[in-house]
Amino acid sequence: MNVVEYEDLEEGVYDSILSFLLQRKLKAGDRLNQLLLVRELSISRTPINSVLSHLEGQMIAGKAPRHGYSVRNYSREELCGICNLFELIGIDILNQVCQLSDINLGRIYRIINTQESNDDNGRSFEFLYKFFQAIVVNCANEVLENIFCSLLVIMITNGLLDSTEWEEHLSFAKDLFSALERRDAKKTIERFSSLIYKFKKSISN
Repeated sequence: MNVVEYEDLEEGVYDSILSFLLQRKLKAGDRLNQLLLVRELSISRTPINSVLSHLEGQMIAGKAPRHGYSVRNYSREELCGICNLFELIGIDILNQVCQLSDINLGRIYRIINTQESNDDNGRSFEFLYKFFQAIVVNCANEVLENIFCSLLVIMITNGLLDSTEWEEHLSFAKDLFSALERRDAKKTIERFSSLIYKFKKSISN
């Protein structure tokens, strides 16, 4: 992945680090060495620092004095707590999403079509991320975006979810969107709860 080809360098750095995380080239507890990333990506430290700070905000990375950034390591109990929190918040927000206008639903649909055409695992993750990001923007609630995005990456880096399982998650996301499109609140919550159940099952195994 050539970062310098990106119009937005920070986006290129984010996609590159995300790819490392999804492929488990970087695992929970691994240090995110800025100098190594500078050499690996052939780019200055400024966009790398910005992206690492963003990952810290998403609770994917952590920063310790004199040690710098590293991939956060979570216990199964902590991940269960995150899932429960996401479920509590998400059900309420998805009920609101079912009331979205046709214009806003069309916007989400265009995002899905754009991302769906690329089968790469990293891009599949981007599809899910953009899908939920669009919902969050329409609901004016960034909490859902941060928890969902963080949970997916955290589960992979902690070895609880294989990146090859994305097709199954994409299928659930498509079903979830179809229910949203029909304003079917019952079906939407049902598919959402099934997705959360899969995460919880991965954690408990």
